[in-house]
Amino acid sequence: MKQNVTKNFFSIFIIILLTNLTLWSQTIPRTLYSINGSAQTISKMNLETKEITQNILTTGEVPNRIISHNNMIYIVNSKPDNIMIIDPTDDSNIKETIALTEGSNPWAMAFVSDTKAYVTNWLTDSVTIINVEEGAVIKSIAVGKAPEGIAVVGSKAYVVNTGYAGFGSPYEQSTVTIIDTDADSIFASVNVPTNCQDLVLAPNGKLHVVCTGDYATEFGKIAVIDIESDTPIVVDTIDVGGSPGDLEISSSGIGYCSSWGDGTNGHIYQYDANADSVIRGSDNPILVGPNLSGLFWDEAENSLWVPYMTEWGGDGFAQQFSVNADSVVWTSGVLGNGTSTFAIVEEFVVSVENEESNSLVKQFNLSQNYPNPFNPTTTISYQLPSSNLVTLRVYDVLGNEITTLVNANKSAGSHTVNFDGSNLSSGIYYIQFNSNGFRQTRKMMLMK
Repeated sequence: MKQNVTKNFFSIFIIILLTNLTLWSQTIPRTLYSINGSAQTISKMNLETKEITQNILTTGEVPNRIISHNNMIYIVNSKPDNIMIIDPTDDSNIKETIALTEGSNPWAMAFVSDTKAYVTNWLTDSVTIINVEEGAVIKSIAVGKAPEGIAVVGSKAYVVNTGYAGFGSPYEQSTVTIIDTDADSIFASVNVPTNCQDLVLAPNGKLHVVCTGDYATEFGKIAVIDIESDTPIVVDTIDVGGSPGDLEISSSGIGYCSSWGDGTNGHIYQYDANADSVIRGSDNPILVGPNLSGLFWDEAENSLWVPYMTEWGGDGFAQQFSVNADSVVWTSGVLGNGTSTFAIVEEFVVSVENEESNSLVKQFNLSQNYPNPFNPTTTISYQLPSSNLVTLRVYDVLGNEITTLVNANKSAGSHTVNFDGSNLSSGIYYIQFNSNGFRQTRKMMLMK
């Protein structure tokens, strides 16, 4: 009898122990999140299994953008005017909401640091600065007419001002406002072609701005801005044609801009961002799903994720366009109604007991440096599943070694190291990570 009691007690102890271990750690898989504008929801798709979970959370009445940053999700709602913050470990609930000025029509958002972000406001011609950690508005900065897209490069933020407030208004001069993010003040302004929408930094250090035109007499152009000169100026324009509204550029320098399409197919225009030449313009577009609203670049899979709808506001899907194959390689099931924009949360492990628990690291990995682009310092993180010798070196584009950051035995777990590029010129550099036969390389950009 005593033996049975002891055995039963031991079994119960093991069950409790295993249950607690499950509670202590949780792996969040690499996940794509979508905004479904018509449904006013977000959905998610596990990028490993392609399993879709529809309508996991209700957004604002008019959700505009979704972005991920530091393993958190941020939704920009144009109505009501706010930012919703969501924790992927509990993504069916809103963690926090930051209220913005009523009637401002928030459009897009970009992070300046881990805690500070800029939000463009289409109807108040301004950028609001927020502290996401405190959930507070810091101040607003007046920019150009009807700002939309925003990008942060080094210590500068670049805001595209469409010049068009909608509702039958005339098209005014489009501009790019440059903000010094250290001082939170205007640095300069650059005129660009009509109705600019979005902008992306190309691998060669030039800023590319997609300009839609007026849909009648002026058509799609890419304005190329030299941001390294003392006075930033447009140094080239690329005539892609059509009416593109979104832009992404691959790590090899191939640009892709999206156009709504002809009702049967959405159109993607393709160009060489290094040579500033069109590969496939409006007369010969890449054909994808209809009613195309935007693009999302996935560095890990060297692909574009393309959101499209069967009809305006109808069932939304995700297509994966492989840059290597130069074609659509996969199409998802239905994500929701009115699917418009995507964000990806990279895989990470959470430990309730101890978020830095070394035993939770399952594989060798070199994370992308942050910030990137950077000026002059950046942080590099790497993970080890067991104690091993680690070398971490930085190379220039010619393969010359710049410095060795790590050459030592390191314990299992996550590690960080800082890289200072103060004595280097602007350009592309590579981080190479080696440990126990595993090798991984990441590209980083120094912008001064």
